[in-house]
Amino acid sequence: MLDGDQPIRWERFNAPPVPESVRTLPTVQQLARFAHGFVKVHTRDGRAWVTDLRMGQEPNYSFSFVVAQEQCGVWRPVVPRNEGSRGDVRRGLAWIWERMWGRDVAP
Repeated sequence: MLDGDQPIRWERFNAPPVPESVRTLPTVQQLARFAHGFVKVHTRDGRAWVTDLRMGQEPNYSFSFVVAQEQCGVWRPVVPRNEGSRGDVRRGLAWIWERMWGRDVAP
């Protein structure tokens, strides 16, 4: 917001495709609506997450919910559990400090 006329630097983070059975889970749909579509749905080690991209920076987000578990090749919903993290706070504050002074630092 305070960068004036500087162009926005967009970063793309590719992830493996997510099974349709995960993307269509009611919990995934509800969390996506709540976050106004600013979410990442991803799987790793037999678990599926919905991550709210509005609070954090790749790969650390405040709200990253485990929503499903794979069992015998079938994705089964679980009670959503937040496993988000803040990451390295000292490093994050150093980055914010640089940005605060108008320096163009990588995300």
